[in-house]
Amino acid sequence: MILLKQPDVGPIVGEVTASRARLFVRADRGCETCRRHAVARFCRVTARGLGEPEYRIAKVNTNFDDTAIIVAEGLRENTTYQYQVGWFDTESDTGDLDVGRLDFDFSRTDARTFTTATAADNVTPRTFYVGSCRYN
Repeated sequence: MILLKQPDVGPIVGEVTASRARLFVRADRGCETCRRHAVARFCRVTARGLGEPEYRIAKVNTNFDDTAIIVAEGLRENTTYQYQVGWFDTESDTGDLDVGRLDFDFSRTDARTFTTATAADNVTPRTFYVGSCRYN
């Protein structure tokens, strides 16, 4: 079992459309030569609980401050999803990892939610939170 680590920053939900969501995450800094990967688990929230989990994986890029963008495509419109994101070190490249065969432990990561848009809806007001950070 792969114990996932809590991100240092994020996950931050970026673009969310009727069928896609983008999540930004930053892993712990400190290993320039490690192969790090971020993994997300998505579950539809239904009246009966959580649906079957789906997983997405992305390479953590040391050239971009140990960050990764995880893209989940093929989502259902106007649907709430619960998600968890963590990261891990490995000796494998991202393309060599079969996320469906790996056993992840998300116990150290926070569960959060987002709701996809409705495809035909272009009039509902949206709320955006804008922030900034700087390095000292």
